[in-house]
Amino acid sequence: MMMVVSRQLILICLVLVVAEITNGFTLLCRNKRPRIVCSPHKQPQLQILPKSTQSLADCSSISIQVKAAHFNGDDEVSPPDGKAVAALGILSALTWIIISVTALSYHPDPKFANCTMRHNILTMSQAFAFPLPVGFASVSVSSSSEFSSLARPMRLAFAVASLWLAGASLLAPRFAFGFDLYSPRLKVAAGLVHLATAAASLKSWTRTATTQQQEQSLPPDYKPKASLASRLWGMSSLGLFWFTICPIFAPYPLATFPTILGKRLSRPASAFTLLGAALAFCLRQSELKGTNMSRQVSIARKCLLVGSSLHLLLIALKLIGVDGGGFLLAGNGLWEVYPAMLAVPFATASSLLIHVLVCIAATR
Repeated sequence: MMMVVSRQLILICLVLVVAEITNGFTLLCRNKRPRIVCSPHKQPQLQILPKSTQSLADCSSISIQVKAAHFNGDDEVSPPDGKAVAALGILSALTWIIISVTALSYHPDPKFANCTMRHNILTMSQAFAFPLPVGFASVSVSSSSEFSSLARPMRLAFAVASLWLAGASLLAPRFAFGFDLYSPRLKVAAGLVHLATAAASLKSWTRTATTQQQEQSLPPDYKPKASLASRLWGMSSLGLFWFTICPIFAPYPLATFPTILGKRLSRPASAFTLLGAALAFCLRQSELKGTNMSRQVSIARKCLLVGSSLHLLLIALKLIGVDGGGFLLAGNGLWEVYPAMLAVPFATASSLLIHVLVCIAATR
């Protein structure tokens, strides 16, 4: 019963994240005029002006408007909030490393009791390859005081992911197909760290307000054009979001994708897939708005590239047969220790394709 309630709560949270990160997309789809918005010493940002705004006399000219907006703390995270999110984000990363090592250093299923240390190291590496770079990008964006269109949705996504990880720690058997792999102290400590991180992220998200901005209007017939990079980021975001939901509701072995962490950590790791989906969608919005040159956008792009590349590399090594044999190296290791990955080949190929799309989009 608790697992059903937990799934319903996380689904509601996921809907909130989607609503937040698609807010900009909704504005772009309306028949309004775009604007470039700048705050002092910050990167220009393309936003939308209502149709009621005074039209330009000449489309070839550019007018400058200075909007004295209501100031209530500004759209950036105050230094104390940013430092708290950064510190708790680092603690969350260390907690994930400890949880992963504890859960993946041995296999509780008697069928896989004879797995070698090489297999355990590969599996632990899989738990770090995508989650840690994506987690770093999320902490960097969420704790930054730099004006960025990524900040607000990523703070909400980071809070939801932290809540999911807290539930996965405190109610570990319900997230790991019945396996109880952690001591009571570790469960409580990990849960408290993730709950504190979620609280700090939610606080910084709710404190977002309007700043003094400098607006630069563009001709009324200007329309943002979707580039190849924005389309790739859009497809990547949809794919990652699908594979965020899949482990929550799908049965084994489909629930192990895209992280390939088996019954022990695949469901908890969906928190990082959610962060990847949110980052990809924010990067899509940045491409559409022409604000893809900021420092935080660069960090998000590079971290997604590193995470997806490492994930693909580890999967390739497993398929080749470095873990006791595979398609190229002699042995039956691939079929003996990775039965879930081979039982649903379409899901395997689909998850790999999504990470390939992320890599292509990040290099555009």
